[in-house]
Amino acid sequence: MRVKRIAVVLLLSLAILGVGWGLVRTSAPPENEQEILASVAITHNDLARRQEAADRLTNQAQLAEVIKHATRPEDKPMREQAVKKLTDQALLAEIAKSDYDWPMRHAAIQNLTDQALLADVAINTDDDVTGLSAAQKLTDQTWIAEVARKATKDPSALLTRQWAVSMLTDQAVLADVAKNDPDVGIAWQAVLFLTDEALLANVAQTADDPSVRHDALRRLTDEAVLADIAKNDAAPDVRQAAEKRLMELQAESPSHHQ
Repeated sequence: MRVKRIAVVLLLSLAILGVGWGLVRTSAPPENEQEILASVAITHNDLARRQEAADRLTNQAQLAEVIKHATRPEDKPMREQAVKKLTDQALLAEIAKSDYDWPMRHAAIQNLTDQALLADVAINTDDDVTGLSAAQKLTDQTWIAEVARKATKDPSALLTRQWAVSMLTDQAVLADVAKNDPDVGIAWQAVLFLTDEALLANVAQTADDPSVRHDALRRLTDEAVLADIAKNDAAPDVRQAAEKRLMELQAESPSHHQ
């Protein structure tokens, strides 16, 4: 093992010095060649040598190392090429969340397909454009709901959450967002997508924010629920709105004209 390690170190030294490329290609043990290539791509002083080494990388972990550590301005094309070769979903998600360069984060998202990891990026990134890009690749309602509820790490996540709410089809989740979201704008948006009368009634009667209750009752057709709100809601404006909605429904009902 000691002899093997010394040989690898020697090969790495030769590669960094810019000699012995044929030796690196043929003599390095397969499990170490990728590590050597990554080290050359990161540390060699000559850009052409770095690029040549990076071009030959296939190992996912070593590609990620190059992306993380090859940070000289002239290394940008090499990093972009490396991220295009990445398929490891966890590594891509980490780059999407933490890389300092937006094109790199965007490229990582393009290769991400894992729904849980896309949701994780959308929820935990500090960059609204990255979060929205990740959210827009979601198709699973479970993960869309997670983003709608939890992407509150940064105020800039508002666009991401608005998109997630607009894509929700689960009425129970929409009702939950309408009642409990700390951002009243998101709550109002959820009410707009609610069509289930029982859930609308629940929001109109139990949401903490009076303006959300007001918006929900404006879409109700259940006169008994509206009468209860008109009588019992704590907010005068909500009671008045319920009375007005009742009158509108009664005016529209043929039975009230007979």
